[in-house]
Amino acid sequence: MSERLALKGKLTELRKKKMSLATKADANIKAGKNLLSMSSVTPLEDIDLQAALVLLGDAKKYQDEYHDICEQIKTIEKELED
Repeated sequence: MSERLALKGKLTELRKKKMSLATKADANIKAGKNLLSMSSVTPLEDIDLQAALVLLGDAKKYQDEYHDICEQIKTIEKELED
């Protein structure tokens, strides 16, 4: 019974982390998109492509971690079904 309780606790923590990662990735994507959208009205030399690259790179890291957590959640949910 205590193992099942531990799994439920882990599942709760993973779900919270999943939501947090989704929020962080979304914020970075939007910020990167805002920087890049200026390209239609801003000269190329004034666009901070490095900042956009960093923001989108971080978003990709968050996405990778998000996918890993989704797999962990599926595994735990499957264990809890048994």
